[in-house]
Amino acid sequence: MIGVSPTADQTRVMKQSLKALEISTSNFPPGRVLGTISQAKNELTGPEAYAAAAGDFYSRTVAEIYKKYQATLVKNHALDFDDLLLRAVEMVTGHPDVLAELRARFSHVLVDEYQDTNRLQAAILTALKPDGRGLTVVGDQAYKIFSTDV
Repeated sequence: MIGVSPTADQTRVMKQSLKALEISTSNFPPGRVLGTISQAKNELTGPEAYAAAAGDFYSRTVAEIYKKYQATLVKNHALDFDDLLLRAVEMVTGHPDVLAELRARFSHVLVDEYQDTNRLQAAILTALKPDGRGLTVVGDQAYKIFSTDV
């Protein structure tokens, strides 16, 4: 979700990760780094793939932080919001029995604020409603690109 502020727990884990790596919070503010990691997760990019694609100093450093942040979450048996969505994608793409049950249980899916749907959320929707039948989306007029006004 774009523009969502990190929780106090996320910030605390990020600060622990930065401290463990001896990286300054002045140069790498926890909120900014969390935003970058969130964006990567929303593009279905894990720590290893992010590290492989990192081309500049900031990205390479965030890749290191991303790995540490995820390791700290795992150590604490914790998930952040993006991890919850990633787990949902794993469930619907990796467990056909779960997907079949969800498809049977939910004949209709309504998505409000569809213009804010990211790749991660779209993967869940595509798994649930691959042909689009039973899927209703609602967008915000303020984000309207096309108009029927002539």
